[in-house]
Amino acid sequence: MAFAAADIVVLGPQPNPRRIAVVRILNTRNLQPQDGNDRDAYMRITGGPAQYFLLISQDVGYIWNEQKDTPAQLDMAAVMRRFIPTINSGYRMFGVDLAELVSFWLTELATGLGGDEEPERTLAGIGFLAQVRGSTVYSGTAV
Repeated sequence: MAFAAADIVVLGPQPNPRRIAVVRILNTRNLQPQDGNDRDAYMRITGGPAQYFLLISQDVGYIWNEQKDTPAQLDMAAVMRRFIPTINSGYRMFGVDLAELVSFWLTELATGLGGDEEPERTLAGIGFLAQVRGSTVYSGTAV
């Protein structure tokens, strides 16, 4: 069965990689948790379930743990300022540009780098950082 490519997929370490996270980039203003109501369908068409589902814009992100219906909110503006300090609050990135930036950020988290402020504190609190350590981040591929 052929699957559509997710924006980003995080796979656990070898030899038995599992889908730790599926990430959907939806760079709209005023992104809300309700925008992730189709997360189960999105994961199905992109290869199956994962422990976490992230819905990301450049302002805010939401992360669902597979056992919880209520997402944690992430301050993605802090991540944007970290990587692009001169970014203007009125500037909107295109989807592929934001996907590359988020991929880079997730790769840093997978290698143990990243900040100790938000949103990493929230991610640590829900166990995401521990799960993502040593994983591989794939962008725009069907895995």
